[in-house]
This record gives sequence, C-alpha cells and structure tokens, in this order.
Amino acid sequence: MNTKKPVLSDLLLKEIDHQWSRESVPIAAHTPTYPIGTVLARTGGNYAPVTAAATALADAVLIEESPGGETKPGVVIARGAIVARDRLVWPDGATNTEIAAGEAALIALGIVVRERL
Repeated sequence: MNTKKPVLSDLLLKEIDHQWSRESVPIAAHTPTYPIGTVLARTGGNYAPVTAAATALADAVLIEESPGGETKPGVVIARGAIVARDRLVWPDGATNTEIAAGEAALIALGIVVRERL
C-alpha cells in the first residue's frame, strides 16, 4: 500500500506556463483538509470541491493542500495543463458518468486529463 503523500509532480504532468496556467483563488471555509488534486467548482465567488451531483461544474484543480479553516487563498490549475487522472480527487460516491462529466468540464477549460505513462 502506497502511503506517500501526493506531491505536485504526481498530479501535474505538463503546464503551458505556470504564470498563465495557475491562479490564486479563494478557497471556501472548510473543516477537512483538501488534498492536492481536489477538483473544485466556483460557488458564490469562492471555490469548493465539486459535489457528485454537479461534477460538470468543475472549474479548477487544487495544486496545494488546503488545511481546514476560514476562507483563504489557494493555488489552482485553471487552464493550459495536463493532469493525471488517477491523482484527481472527486467526491465520495461520484459515479463514472459524473466523473466523465467533470473531466469534460476540465477539458473545456484547457485542463487535459490523461493517464500517467
């Protein structure tokens, strides 16, 4: 069993340019820590993990761990990158169809989802 904590190079396979692909966005207040790779949606100006029922609203991928607490800035991939499919964090209970809808939403933003080689 692999217990290694994920790092950015596990998730981010390629980005066009870090100054263009990344954004600092407000991460909504939360209790659990959000791990690297959490798929986010914009909700009322803040970003939070997508829900299983709304994966098609995926807007970004978190590229740094976000500890629980008040609303705070976090860095995300917003465009122009390739991310590893097996490192994306979807909500518990998300079906393959819901995940495919979320991946399609990311692809529409220029965030390509691929298998790691």
